[in-house]
Amino acid sequence: MRVAIQGIRGSFHHIVAEQYFGKNIELLECLSFSEMPDLLHNKTAEVVIMAIENSIAGAILPNYALIDENHLTICGEHHLEIQHNLLGLKGQNIEDIKEVYSHPMALL
Repeated sequence: MRVAIQGIRGSFHHIVAEQYFGKNIELLECLSFSEMPDLLHNKTAEVVIMAIENSIAGAILPNYALIDENHLTICGEHHLEIQHNLLGLKGQNIEDIKEVYSHPMALL
């Protein structure tokens, strides 16, 4: 099965794809959600994994709009518990950290 995700191998979308469809999938990595509808319409992908809710930020309205504008159908649902961690090098203390680089959602 050809499954399109937003992100790369190891991302949360990749984890969901394997938990939902199994490990025997052909993964199609997309840089953005907006790429995904075309992959379905031109039959490059058989399904897409698209986050539409987030327990931190709530509904992901742009993705609902993509679903509506492209006449897509939600055919399944999967819940994935997500944990974010602050990592540092061995021997460092929290006081040593001067800057944190992160996706904005992880900082909410």
